[in-house]
Amino acid sequence: MNKISKWWKGLTIPEKAGVFIVGSALGYSGYKLFSSEKSTALDAPAPGGSPSFSQLEFNSMADAIEMAIYAGAFPVTEDDTLIAAVLKRMRKDRDVYELIKAYGMRGGTLLTTDINLVQAISNFLDNDLKAEVNSNYGTKGIAYRWS
Repeated sequence: MNKISKWWKGLTIPEKAGVFIVGSALGYSGYKLFSSEKSTALDAPAPGGSPSFSQLEFNSMADAIEMAIYAGAFPVTEDDTLIAAVLKRMRKDRDVYELIKAYGMRGGTLLTTDINLVQAISNFLDNDLKAEVNSNYGTKGIAYRWS
């Protein structure tokens, strides 16, 4: 019997469970770190025109959305009103594009994967508020719609 087998047989059930959990978490973290799946939902070229905000402002808005989603004890406690308020600040399609780009991939933990802004809005923003934001976009001539 080799050393690893002796060591494993000497562990209690809770210790074996702990080894399994830590090993799984490390394996998954390695997968996420080296995975080539990094899409930010920006497969289309940027709409024309210049953005209405600076890159720093887009980064701050993306950070605010992330905090509104993940700052609660669980993602079910997200601040939908704040998310909608940030989205309504967009003035044109280029702004929506730049916000999606600034958000990038976020929110992942050891047990969950990163998601982009399109996925975050789809998963966490209340449907009534999505409709409100989409209506707001319609009045501004913004073609983009959240689903």
